Amino acid sequence: MLPISPGSALLSVNTGFKKNKGISSFYMRIGKRHLFLLLLAILCLLLGVLNYFLLQPDIVLFRFLSINNNHLLQIHPHWLYIFLSGYFSDTMWCTALCLVVLVLSDLKYLNTIGKLITLLLPFLSEAAQNFGFIRGTFDWYDILTYGIIVMAFSLLSSVFKK
Repeated sequence: MLPISPGSALLSVNTGFKKNKGISSFYMRIGKRHLFLLLLAILCLLLGVLNYFLLQPDIVLFRFLSINNNHLLQIHPHWLYIFLSGYFSDTMWCTALCLVVLVLSDLKYLNTIGKLITLLLPFLSEAAQNFGFIRGTFDWYDILTYGIIVMAFSLLSSVFKK
């Protein structure tokens, strides 16, 4: 029988995580700036959901939660209605994604490949809509919007790091 002590090699297990990269470490390392950015991301998501509730209440999320809104807002001018009903919520969720990526990369939880894969999610979801893998309407303007947001965040994050 081999003696097993807390420091012995028999008890060490490689979990694949780097040292101090767990959830408790995340809470200890997060600063006011990162907390602000995460709260801003949550606000963006809430604004997107509120926008859907007011202008497009017939989405899968609301049907799943049995939430019904029969009183749609009437917005004038028409171009503003088109933007709010067609692009605002997508803009908000892409912005929230970029904010979270910014925080996770600052805290060294995402490497370059992880950032790239995560920032491709909006484009992949749009492509999945185009090929019928998920419900939704493919729109080239959504692709353009996502591209502008991702490029803006890439430029801004590099400017603020200097």
